[in-house]
Amino acid sequence: MATKTANAKQNGTDIKKNGATPKTTTTATQKVAPTQTTPKGANDKEVIQPEDVTKKLAQEALGKIAISIEDRMTAFEQLTGLANQRTRLKNKLNELNKFVFNNGANCEFTVKDEEGKMFTTSNNNLITLVTGILKETLEERKTEIENQIVTFNL
Repeated sequence: MATKTANAKQNGTDIKKNGATPKTTTTATQKVAPTQTTPKGANDKEVIQPEDVTKKLAQEALGKIAISIEDRMTAFEQLTGLANQRTRLKNKLNELNKFVFNNGANCEFTVKDEEGKMFTTSNNNLITLVTGILKETLEERKTEIENQIVTFNL
């Protein structure tokens, strides 16, 4: 008659009930993914992993359309035009700020149209009013141009 042996495991090792020497068994080890812990800083800021940055940049690159050299050159010319406008406005403002007049009769303001008609005045109050409005208008336009330059997409 054959004897039956029953095997039981205790701490991963087979134990035979009939008193035979236990066999050593190897058990497969299970790989556990390392858990990422967020290092705690002074303000407990979230740490951005390099692979997250790479994924984000790849997604942004896929969303953008390639720009031809001609389109880029056209955009550059537009930006140059804005820069030239700003320079002209700045020069005109400097000229206007250098303009000095006093309450004497030596100050005169003249406007001439394309047909040759002229308007001339020596009224200091009117001259002050016109130059003030002109300065404000030039400053506003210069600010608009500067904002366009700052937000320009090349």
